[in-house]
Amino acid sequence: MVKQKRNNKWFYTCQTCDQRFTGAMCIELANAWWSKVRDRAEDDHERIDAAHCLATSLSQQGKYAEAGEMRRALLAVMERMLGAEHPAVLTTTGNLATSLSQQGNHAEAEEMLRKVLAVRKRMLGAEHPNTLAIAHSLASSLSCQGKKAEAVQMQREVLAVRKRVLGVEHPSTLATAHNLATSVSNQGKHAEAEETLLQVLAVRKRVLGAEHPTTLGTASNLAGSLSRQGKHKEAEEMERAVLAVRKRVLGAEHPDTLSTAHNLATVFLHQSKLAEAEEMLLQVLPVRKRVLGAEHPDTLATASNLISSLSDQAKHAEAEEMLREALALARRVLGAEHPKTLTTTSTLANSLFHQGKLAEAEEMQREVLAARTRVLGAEHPATLFAEKTLGIVLSGERKQAKRGRSDVEC
Repeated sequence: MVKQKRNNKWFYTCQTCDQRFTGAMCIELANAWWSKVRDRAEDDHERIDAAHCLATSLSQQGKYAEAGEMRRALLAVMERMLGAEHPAVLTTTGNLATSLSQQGNHAEAEEMLRKVLAVRKRMLGAEHPNTLAIAHSLASSLSCQGKKAEAVQMQREVLAVRKRVLGVEHPSTLATAHNLATSVSNQGKHAEAEETLLQVLAVRKRVLGAEHPTTLGTASNLAGSLSRQGKHKEAEEMERAVLAVRKRVLGAEHPDTLSTAHNLATVFLHQSKLAEAEEMLLQVLPVRKRVLGAEHPDTLATASNLISSLSDQAKHAEAEEMLREALALARRVLGAEHPKTLTTTSTLANSLFHQGKLAEAEEMQREVLAARTRVLGAEHPATLFAEKTLGIVLSGERKQAKRGRSDVEC
């Protein structure tokens, strides 16, 4: 922030524990501060600080578009006042990139973060905490775009430095460990992810409390890692607990609450609790469309899982219609080789297979297998699953051909 004023710290920080406020207290105090100074000149330092505080609060409330709009306006003012390479301007640029990522605009966020990282390395050095903060954010953006190898490499580098410079239990170190665990889980290294997340969760519970937003985020990610290892009952229990707290603390329509509901529905799918999964996903999808937008990656993920639920209940025609729409969006928004796009492609191929449209199903499964082999490697679990699925389609085609020959012979 620009020229932070000590007597305004109470608007965003608890004076007893020196932790930043969260939840209702955070947004109410931020709104109160903003109301007090919003009519001042754009270059007023306290107005700028209050705007930063409100944008952060809006982001915590899941109002990503509003936060991004405020941060973009702030950035224009601050660049005019201070120049593009001023430390406060770089911080605001990084915050805007976070807002963009939260809205699913990961490519724009990546471009912005790479520019900030280059400047901070030149001005502060590679191991300065502010440089590491931007590298941490950039790695998250890369991971969200499916650039897993680059993301993991960057996260390992940042984590090593943060452990040495800040300490193992510093909040920033824990944040990078958390994100690294998520990335390695996405690479299929679920046991490694579980071990790291258990360590992070224990510290966050002790330092921040069991109901702190970041603690809940780690618990939810740990549940996802457990589910990917087949520990579905344990994962379901954990997701239910997180969902109950997030509904109470954040509200039913907060993006984090919706994320947990989506994840719980995914655990239901893994346990073949198809009706429960469908019911929950039908609740989450319209809210995500309204809150995040139809093209947000999280909305697309929920649509994809709902389609899986329909397919598994043999509602294939209904699923196909939704899948074609979801796949077109995923290819446009995420790209043809993004993991979520490939999952949607595979799901559509499965729906086509069950309707007897085997040639189109084969073409799509070959596309998925080729992309996963190229991006993830031949031994990745997702690649092996694609290979197995293609084999099922080819077997179905052989059976169909055999039946056709039998019909002719009769």
